[in-house]
Amino acid sequence: MTTEEPFHTEHTDLGDLESEQLYLEAANILQKLQLDKPVDEEWSLDDMEAHIEENLQDEFVQEALTQDIDLVQYSEQIQEKLQVHEKAFVQDCTYYIYDL
Repeated sequence: MTTEEPFHTEHTDLGDLESEQLYLEAANILQKLQLDKPVDEEWSLDDMEAHIEENLQDEFVQEALTQDIDLVQYSEQIQEKLQVHEKAFVQDCTYYIYDL
């Protein structure tokens, strides 16, 4: 597996975001957001409002909002990081299978 640099944001006061636990929480939030509704299903305003309210209660989201983070950029960084880890995981599995 390749070694990569740790995840960073523009804000130095967010050093805690580099921890694996917070990273995984962010990944879980993104995955939950993606899985809540099928792509072809339309969202009503009530659905969106309920979804927003639910996410605003999340401790990680509250921390991100108080730190004045560009959430669009941050979510893109998380997605990229997830893709890197997914590829590394697949490579690890492939190497493991060939080593058997």
